[in-house]
Amino acid sequence: MTTKKTTTDTKKAEPSSRATDVTIAERFTGFLQKNRVPLLVVTATLVVAIVALFVTIEILNTRQQEATVLAERIQRRFDAWLEASDEERPAIREEIDQMIDETVSRYSRSYGATRALFIRGRLAWESEQYEDARVAFERLADRFPRSHLAPTALINASVAAEASADPNGSERILTRIVDQYGTDSIESPRALFNLGRLAEEAGRYDDANARYNRLIEEYAGSSWTNLARNRIIFLTVNGLL
Repeated sequence: MTTKKTTTDTKKAEPSSRATDVTIAERFTGFLQKNRVPLLVVTATLVVAIVALFVTIEILNTRQQEATVLAERIQRRFDAWLEASDEERPAIREEIDQMIDETVSRYSRSYGATRALFIRGRLAWESEQYEDARVAFERLADRFPRSHLAPTALINASVAAEASADPNGSERILTRIVDQYGTDSIESPRALFNLGRLAEEAGRYDDANARYNRLIEEYAGSSWTNLARNRIIFLTVNGLL
């Protein structure tokens, strides 16, 4: 008689997922208990830092608003100064100067300070104090080189330098516009044309031609380009090139 051998399949035991979860939880709990003091310190530090960040942002926003309001007041007083009589102007100008000083001192890195300095330049220009105007406009560009007002302020500074019989100073400022802002500023084509014009007026016709051609090559779509072409034609026809 043949005895039939019965084979029983055995399955390898596997740890349950619950047991694994318990083990991880126990390890995590142990880690927290062991490092609870350092973790509390880190958490408290992060909370303080976040609160400080929000407070700082709020303070900066408030200061920007205050500076903007002050700049609007300065603009209104400047408009009043433009309309005032010769007898009224000195008192209004003194008031404006005080407000500008306050804005630049208290809100030195704000847009309001930028506008205040720009108005100071215009105030000097309208008073025919061209050297003071140049200083004010250049100061704006020095302090706020990334402001959208900076290239325009430099153009005004170059005009003020020329008005005060300083063509070399004007060329220096115009060159700064081209070198510092290039194609990022709409004032660069105008600066190049004026550089060509100043060179032409000084009898440096080759320099003028080079600057006019650079304007044509780099700023083909600018309205200043046609003026540059006309100047090149004039210089050529008159045998100056």
